[in-house]
Amino acid sequence: MLKSAALARSVPATVAAPDPFLEAIRNWHRTQDLVEEIGHETVLAAHPGLAAAWPLRARRAQLPPLDLERVWVLLGGRGAGKTISLTNAVHLAVQAGIKRIGLIAPTTADVRDVLIEGPAGILAMTPPGMPRPVWTETKRRLLWSNGARATTYSAEEPEFLRGHEFELCLADEIAAMDYGEDVWDQLSLCARIGAYPRILAATTPKPKPWIKKLIKEPGVFVTHSTTWENEKNLSPSYMASLRQTWEGRKLALQELEGLFVEEEDTELFKEAWLIYDPVPDAMIEFVSVAVDPGETDVTGIVAAGYLSDGRFAVLADRSLKASAAGWAREVIRLADEFEALGIDTDLSIETNWGGDSVAETLRGAALHMAAQGERADSFVRIHTVHATKGKQIRAAPISGLFEQGKVLLRPGLNALVAELLNFSYGWNRQRDGSPNRLDAMVWALHRLLKIKTITMA
Repeated sequence: MLKSAALARSVPATVAAPDPFLEAIRNWHRTQDLVEEIGHETVLAAHPGLAAAWPLRARRAQLPPLDLERVWVLLGGRGAGKTISLTNAVHLAVQAGIKRIGLIAPTTADVRDVLIEGPAGILAMTPPGMPRPVWTETKRRLLWSNGARATTYSAEEPEFLRGHEFELCLADEIAAMDYGEDVWDQLSLCARIGAYPRILAATTPKPKPWIKKLIKEPGVFVTHSTTWENEKNLSPSYMASLRQTWEGRKLALQELEGLFVEEEDTELFKEAWLIYDPVPDAMIEFVSVAVDPGETDVTGIVAAGYLSDGRFAVLADRSLKASAAGWAREVIRLADEFEALGIDTDLSIETNWGGDSVAETLRGAALHMAAQGERADSFVRIHTVHATKGKQIRAAPISGLFEQGKVLLRPGLNALVAELLNFSYGWNRQRDGSPNRLDAMVWALHRLLKIKTITMA
């Protein structure tokens, strides 16, 4: 008995390792508690240096949870302030001594243009008085003055995460990742060093089984933020456009409220929404011919028009499997058909495939056709776009136009209609292939939406 007591006294009690990041998070919450208790203006009067501090600008849902264990998932609508919540949390982690960080988004462009260089990105969100980290794009690396380092990854290649290890992983728009579940599995294995390795993620939710399972797992804390809660930080014209596009739609619960919508409600295009109409040429005010080049499959070539009554129309589908020169000539011919009717027409090209070579291919085709006497000159108007979001996210506003009866379809577009009706939030590239006709239609209608907005301004 005495021997056992003596032995017990000789073994030191287990003491939890310090968790400075969690303590810093709790200090953020204490600051918000103080603001709620005595008022924003009173706090700033006593501490004017806090004017730009994130906890004074953020909503409670935008702060990591008080009792954060291993995973925080922020579910939010479009423009709800998800990315800015993550990037401010990264700076807090660095200030708390975390040195090894992994950053991932749906595409390489998303990492650079949103997480790093964007208006809510890590560079822009550097706290006052803190040296701005150095971004070396060729090394995919952010380096802070205290030695903390963040390395960036694209969700397009989950296997690239193998072998890496981090104290903190940051994942933006996980539901928009084509291989989201694979990415999450890899992140879970990468977050493995330090006393308290963690993953911080944000996304507009989609009813993907792996995400619904994730948010129910032990140690996963979930907060919600809606688009409407962030309205003061968003453009009035953007908010007006949202109301026009999403009003009365079930999917608004997902896209604006940040809530899950059941699977049967996630078809992006329904047959009941399709309005077939011959669309007389006299109604067409402007046409955009969009091309979505396929590396090995069909190249999407679709013409859409803005109509005199404010609606839109899908006018032609000339998609085909051909060489670059072949599809470029078809794009030019289609645009020339509408120009011959006296309708202003431009070309909308998605530049992910081959970068600027798409525009050069089209210009080369126009030059050759002019030399062959097929057209009067080599001039073509080209509007370029770059895909920085998943196909479903890009298609959602266009889906809204169909649901509201604002898009007409000329008869005979059977192959395009088949792609529309087979496309949903459950689309998988490996299983379902690439819907290049649909993609081209989406680009053309996005272009026309911008033209309509400019015309109405």
